Amino acid sequence: YKPRAEEKKLKLNFKVNAACPGFFSPVIISTIAGNLIKNALLYTKEGEVTVTETATGFEVSDTGEGIDPSLKDKIFMPYTRGTNEEPGSGMGLSIVKRLCDRFGWGIELIASDVGSHFKVTLISTSAVKRADESVKTPTGEAKEG
Repeated sequence: YKPRAEEKKLKLNFKVNAACPGFFSPVIISTIAGNLIKNALLYTKEGEVTVTETATGFEVSDTGEGIDPSLKDKIFMPYTRGTNEEPGSGMGLSIVKRLCDRFGWGIELIASDVGSHFKVTLISTSAVKRADESVKTPTGEAKEG
């Protein structure tokens, strides 16, 4: 992503606020982070894109125009686009959301005064159920949670 950032004269920052413990599929994490970083670089005209590792996951924020608050509830739906200014299918954030749901992770658009700010939660203190998971009884029978 550095060449794209340099081409647009954007600063691309990687920070570690805290280490996120655990082992996660590099393919899945790179798909999620890649979509968020690609969008941030695409829709930011000046300033910076920052990727921050946290104790529970990671965040991607930018200094772009941000996402219209009226789209907050729709932004993760297929074919939803924040703007038609740049080319795209509107599937990137939908894919991110579906992957997070599949693995029992969280994704949210955080309100921000400047640009967009996405938070991905890989580790939660509350019980999380994967989208395809059912609860198992002590005898091993599956029942819907």
